[in-house]
Amino acid sequence: QLVIDAFCLRQWEANYAGSRFHGTGVTQEMLESACNEYFTKSGGKLQDGYAPFCKHIFIPNTLSDQLKASTVSLTPELESLVRSGYDARTPKELPVLTRWVDVKDLPG
Repeated sequence: QLVIDAFCLRQWEANYAGSRFHGTGVTQEMLESACNEYFTKSGGKLQDGYAPFCKHIFIPNTLSDQLKASTVSLTPELESLVRSGYDARTPKELPVLTRWVDVKDLPG
């Protein structure tokens, strides 16, 4: 059975800046249930991540129309909005070079 790691709980916090579930109506229990149902139906296969300990499950969004991907296509129009910097997700991690576009800078 798949469960949400404690590291992921921040995605239900109102002040979390990344992809989040706060305000969508999707509870942790709903997400775990959807993941386990899809995992079982799809034959129980996980996708390899960037390291041997990292695995992924990709599921269709059937939980809420409030869930949005936190990605944008890098187009010539957005290139000038791209920022970069070193960031660590936790104080125990080494910072890595990342790039992003601030949502408040996006047109529309």
